[in-house]
Amino acid sequence: LADSSVAAVEALVRWRHPTLGLLRPDQFVTLAEETGVIHDLGREVLDDSLAVAATWGSSLPRVPRICVNVSPVQLSDPGFAADVVAALRRHNFAPGRLTLEVTESAAIETDPQMHLTLRALHESGVSLALDDFGTGYSSLSYLARLPVDILKLDQTFIAGIETDPAQARLTEGVIRLASSLGLAVVAEGIEEIVQAQEVQRLGVAFAQGYLFGSPMSPDALAQLLTRDLPTGVV
Repeated sequence: LADSSVAAVEALVRWRHPTLGLLRPDQFVTLAEETGVIHDLGREVLDDSLAVAATWGSSLPRVPRICVNVSPVQLSDPGFAADVVAALRRHNFAPGRLTLEVTESAAIETDPQMHLTLRALHESGVSLALDDFGTGYSSLSYLARLPVDILKLDQTFIAGIETDPAQARLTEGVIRLASSLGLAVVAEGIEEIVQAQEVQRLGVAFAQGYLFGSPMSPDALAQLLTRDLPTGVV
């Protein structure tokens, strides 16, 4: 938000169904998890994302961080962390430039394997982001124990903060807590300039949402990355 530059991009999976058209993740990811297909799907999404980002290294003056969503089912796989490291090596991609996003509900799971996987990924140099924070029912104390680097505030925190003082105070409290734990904060669901200005005033350094860009193809994204975003936030 300080200079309206692109700091990161998020990979989004879609299913081009032959009869139903383009399907969003919420329309098929649960099915993929239940059938076990999520493991192959997740590996392909990560591999494709790193392959695209690797090509940007020679064509763009500044390559942003790559963010990829991870299913709890993937985290329960003892070999998942090794698969991620192998993909990074295959594409000669620095671990520090990859962020894996896990949902709040997944992060607080009691499955020991999930926590071992999160630790292994963190130790490999990959950043971990807690996605959609505020949509679950977890205790804030989990933030101090989880090996996460980034807290992504769900858009429910953002809606109305420019007009609702109580909502703004709640959001500011979470931001201060995250900052005290050394976590970077990303505000999700930003659609209006006034929202971006308000979260910046509250101490948020990064934001994402339709104000800055909607889902697009890799080629269109590469064009966008050649320039900064004239949002008028600064």
